[in-house]
Amino acid sequence: MKADIIVYAGDRIISVNGETVTGRTYAQVVQLIQKSGNFLHLLVVPKEDDILQLVSCALWVCREPNCASGLVF
Repeated sequence: MKADIIVYAGDRIISVNGETVTGRTYAQVVQLIQKSGNFLHLLVVPKEDDILQLVSCALWVCREPNCASGLVF
């Protein structure tokens, strides 16, 4: 079975074939993907749904003294 899936720049890969990528380097994640053979299962959080990226971006945007919460959405 072939599935056409698009992973966009900024999407966060959570796991590759059930193995978490937390704590792994970019090169290690690439190796996991390359050694997967004919079957690849990615658990991905789209950038627009990734709360970690949303908060991180908001913290960088909000550098004004009047920003009480530190978050601007």
